[in-house]
Amino acid sequence: MRVINGKRIFTKPNTIVHHAHDEYTDRDFLFIHVREPHNFGEDYTEAIVELLKHCNVTEYCRVGGMYDSVPHTRPILVTGSMKSEQEDRAAGSLNPRRSTYQGPTSIVNQVNEDLTNLDIANTTLMAHLPQYVQLDEDHYGAARLLEVLCTVYGFPEDLADKVQGEQQYKDIDNAIDYKSEVGTLIKQLETYYDRVLSRPSDGLSNDQGTTDDSSLDGDSEVTLSSCLLYTSDDADDTPCVDLGGR
Repeated sequence: MRVINGKRIFTKPNTIVHHAHDEYTDRDFLFIHVREPHNFGEDYTEAIVELLKHCNVTEYCRVGGMYDSVPHTRPILVTGSMKSEQEDRAAGSLNPRRSTYQGPTSIVNQVNEDLTNLDIANTTLMAHLPQYVQLDEDHYGAARLLEVLCTVYGFPEDLADKVQGEQQYKDIDNAIDYKSEVGTLIKQLETYYDRVLSRPSDGLSNDQGTTDDSSLDGDSEVTLSSCLLYTSDDADDTPCVDLGGR
């Protein structure tokens, strides 16, 4: 349920599939809006895999977002697992940090596992969004994901329009009192981002887990944690989009 222009709008949490054909490269694409299921999760993921098999998909890219211990004042990090040649093309726009997380995760990850067993190429991209700012639509996060996708798959660069997202984050910045506890937290997150998150590492990226760091700024300490941005309308009404391959 959302309020749009003063009216309450109910959206059914259906899985929507769109098809597109690129006449310049002669490639076909499936765009699948995957939801986090509340029941029959295995049946749901099996149905997605069967759809991809039926359409003879040769590559699957899962695209989503997660709330993380990152400040809105820094570039949004995008992490994930991609083929080596794709990572080379995305150098500079894709954060090279790797995940070492172990623990609860989304059932939708089963799609990637099943496709791997079928020898179908599959990748993931995850935008790390500031957890203290939970927007219905994070336009800046969407633009960052599109920026990486354009680089990797050769889409027109103007698809990644950051103007709306940058304005959205400027409005957030103007609404924050930097003399408050929130302002202090943001400064600590900035320090952590600059010292750790923005630098390459062999581990410590947390695509779906938690990150802990203390003594970031002299005598102050902060515990940093992150959480998966689920796709259920009933749970948190924060959509996540999967891009089915060609």
